[in-house]
This record gives sequence, C-alpha cells and structure tokens, in this order.
Amino acid sequence: MSVAPPAVVRLTPAGIGGVAVLAVHPGAAQAELARLLGRALPGAGSIAYGMLERPAGEVEAAPIDEVLVVGRRHGIVEVHLHGSPAVVEEVVEALCGGDDGGGGGRAAHARRTLEERAAIAVPQAPTDLGARVLLDQSRGVLRAELEAALEAAPVERVRILAALVARGRRLVRLLRPATVVLVGPVNAGKSTLFNVLAGEEVAAVTDVPGTTRDALGVRARLGPWPVILVDTAGERALEPAIAAGDRAADVERAGQELALAAAERADIVLALSPAGPDLTGDGPSPERSAAPAVHHLGTQAARTLGPDPGRWGAGTLSALESPDHARALVADLVAAQLDPGPRDEALWSPDRAVPFEVELIDALQEVVRDGEADRSALASLVDAL
Repeated sequence: MSVAPPAVVRLTPAGIGGVAVLAVHPGAAQAELARLLGRALPGAGSIAYGMLERPAGEVEAAPIDEVLVVGRRHGIVEVHLHGSPAVVEEVVEALCGGDDGGGGGRAAHARRTLEERAAIAVPQAPTDLGARVLLDQSRGVLRAELEAALEAAPVERVRILAALVARGRRLVRLLRPATVVLVGPVNAGKSTLFNVLAGEEVAAVTDVPGTTRDALGVRARLGPWPVILVDTAGERALEPAIAAGDRAADVERAGQELALAAAERADIVLALSPAGPDLTGDGPSPERSAAPAVHHLGTQAARTLGPDPGRWGAGTLSALESPDHARALVADLVAAQLDPGPRDEALWSPDRAVPFEVELIDALQEVVRDGEADRSALASLVDAL
C-alpha cells in the first residue's frame, strides 16, 4: 500500500536558525501557499519573492514572513523563510492545518491563548514599539484589565472597555504597516522622495522619463509608524510610442497600470507634482477620510521658490535640497492619518493593556452598546481568550 507524502516537509533541522526551508507538495497546501503569497507559484527552475500574508479575517495584522519560493521538479516548491521556530510553525499550520512535516498529516492544535498569540507575534512586530506592546500583553496585562472590567460596576465597566477599544484602534497600526504609494507625472521627484523616506538609495533616480517601470516597495518607518512605501511609474502619454511599435513603451504602460492598481489598494497616496510660483501642494485632499486618503504635494520647490523651506507653503517640499524637511512633512501627514488619538497622550507606556487583534477590538465594541456593557457577553468573550 502506498503512503502519500506529507503536504509539508521540513528540509532544515528543527530549532532556531537563520533560515528554514520547507518543501510543499502539490495539492491543497500549495493552493493555500499561492493564496497567502498573492501570486502563482513558480515553475521548476524559477524563483518568486514575496510576503506571506495572514488569511483574510485573521486578527494578527502583520504579514507572517518574507519568503523566497523556489520551483523544483515533480511539482514541488521550496519555501525559504526566517528560521524562528514560531514563524516556521505558523507557516506550516497556515499551509496545512498543522502538518508537522514529519509525515504525521494534519495535527490537531488547540486554539492558542491570548498571551500565546501575543508572544508568537513579537518577532514579526515591524517596530520595537509594537514589540513592547505585544510583550506586555503576553504577560497577561490585557487579560487582567478585562477581568477587572468584569468585576467593575456597570458605569466603570463601560469606561474600561471603551478605553480599550479606543487604544486598540489607535495602536493597531504599530503592528500592521500602512501602505503609502507615491504617484505623479514623470520626473516629479517621486523616486527622490521615496529614497529619502526609505533612508537609503533604493530607487534609481535619473532625468530620463520612464526610468521607473514597476512598483518598487520597501518597509520603512515614519515617526513611530511602520509603513510600506511604494514608488510607481510616472504618468505620461504613451499612445504615440505604442502605436509606433515601441516595445519599451508597452512595458512602461504596464508599469503605469500597476501604479494605478497600487494606488487603489493603498492606505495613503502621495500625489506629487512639481511646485511653481502658482502651484504648491494643498496638503490633505478634501476626501482624506476616504480610502485611500490622498495628499497632494508640490515637489522640487527649491528650483522655483528658493532654498528657504519657510517660503514654500504647506504641502510643498524639495526632497533633494531639504531631505529632513521632506521627511518631517510626510511623517506629519502619515501621523495625522494613522493616529486618531490625542496628541498629548503617549503612544505606549509600560504595562498598559492593549487589544492588539482587530477581531478582539471589534468584539469589545460589540459588548459596549448604547452606553452599556453586557457582563455576560464580556464573560463569554474573556473565557474564549
């Protein structure tokens, strides 16, 4: 009798390591891998790089891990990921419900406690501040606050839960990077600003139109907030060149279409255009409450408005001549968009309870209705954690 191979096999030894490698066999596990990766898996001899996102609706906000997927013979693909045991375990479970990679098939796993989920999420926290928030919750701070709410008088219970919901909504972006996409015409300074915000030379900067033909993404931090910055192809008319059979123009048009798609999925769009005596950035658009929020910024201000940032006006920058000013301006816009909390309240203080999962925040919001908090509903929620 033949025995089917396990869906996922660990090719590297168990335990802590810099890199772990999993072999994923054809079937449901590969289908799930493609779904979490957001693209088709590579064929034999090909390689794909990407981010394994958590399944839609899961409460943990940050991606699971960065991975390199390598196509092998017989339909097998290898997944190369970071070697943290917690990361490897989560990927295995995500792909096949807990196959241990040793031939045991699907293994039953009890739902982890609130504290265990917080501890597992710490290595993937995109910032030190987010990791500190999770460490506090892994020590039971949030559970203690919820249990205190159970024993509190009704009015106090409402106050505690409402404060937890507000704090969770405010701090969830410490764990889930916002996507910030730069769009605008060619040579508007997108790649220069992108490099300034990223803190390194990631994008090529030239005066040749069409240099950026793809969407280039990098993780960065603006103030305390983790973000994914995306530089996109510049906007310009390509119809004549395409009609003339210019294949490079076809490639550039594909990049422009990719830019539009990236902007539609973004949390924040920075729409850039060169500033002039009669054109400066207007800062946040009137539609800033919509998704995505669009901010119009004037660029290259020093060329036409002089070297003094104090004379450029709101929403106007010159990333090449005054990078610190440009970074501060964008950081302020991002902070205003992501942080609805009071500016005089510290984002984090030790041992403060924070509901770090979107699902839990929504559940707590459901408990607090019309100025009341149902104790039995809260008790059931706490028992499930």
